Amino acid sequence: MPKYFDDERKLPFQRVSATSGQLSEQWLQRQLGQQSGKLSLCVRFEGFEPNCLGYVFNIEQMNNSFRISDITGKQLLTVGNLRELLVMVLHVSGTRYDQNWQTEFQKLRNQITSE
Repeated sequence: MPKYFDDERKLPFQRVSATSGQLSEQWLQRQLGQQSGKLSLCVRFEGFEPNCLGYVFNIEQMNNSFRISDITGKQLLTVGNLRELLVMVLHVSGTRYDQNWQTEFQKLRNQITSE
């Protein structure tokens, strides 16, 4: 089992867990405020154990935009506003499909595989 699951390695920011049903713009804004704009959001489906990591999003607020990084701190992308952050999280976690994010991630994937 990966060491992040066993808490042997720490996530980059304070872990904040949520079920996909809890996510909203207001909820995200509140959590970001409570965590000084930096959090490791762990999204799990209803019925999963509360300590389940689920989908992990390392989020750092930069004024009105949001920097998304991987578990090592490498920046993956920047999201322009809170609404788009929510839509991206819901898309990636498999909660709600979004064609714009699907297209964006396909472009990123094509860039990576062509390098």
